[in-house]
Amino acid sequence: MFRVPANHFITDLQNETLTLTAESGIPSNATLYFKGLKGCTITVQTPCTKVFIERCVDTKVTLSSRIVTQMLEVWKSNGVDISVDTTVFTVQADDVRDSSVVFGSKEQFGQVVWTNCAGLAVSVKEEQDSKLVVGLEGQSAPEGITLVESDQFIVRFVDGILTSELVVRVGTGGFTTTIREDDRFIEKQNANMEKLSRDIMNNVKAVPK
Repeated sequence: MFRVPANHFITDLQNETLTLTAESGIPSNATLYFKGLKGCTITVQTPCTKVFIERCVDTKVTLSSRIVTQMLEVWKSNGVDISVDTTVFTVQADDVRDSSVVFGSKEQFGQVVWTNCAGLAVSVKEEQDSKLVVGLEGQSAPEGITLVESDQFIVRFVDGILTSELVVRVGTGGFTTTIREDDRFIEKQNANMEKLSRDIMNNVKAVPK
């Protein structure tokens, strides 16, 4: 995964509690990069551009201020609990174990895209029974497909239920979608073609001989 250079690093802390506020002097266009934290409690109360969490262990992170890009990335981490009380459209999680991402409300939740995770719990506080624990071993595979570590999955609300789906690429351009969405697209295309055929036949019948 390509990593944009970060502006503000917080690294290699152990068993520390840290709160970042507007008085911390971090510019709102900074990307916050937490790396190598162990047993820490981090609270972010100042705007930033993006949040990166890498190689952190047994650490709690609370995000309660605006994230400009609405992007959060976490990778190669274990036992990290993330509380999101701001709008995050995409959480990208790679190689994450026994961790959680909890959103304050459904309006703040967009999607969680994950690869090679185990025991990653995704939930929304205001949505009862919304908790979904994802991982490669427990992920159901579509018929005829064998899952591998490099497969990517996406968690979203589908018909009101948090659902994890395999991301697939279709078409010559490799457009990313899910099998469910692709099936719906094909179904809609077929319905449109059938309607077009009926309209053409009706128009032909209506032409005077």
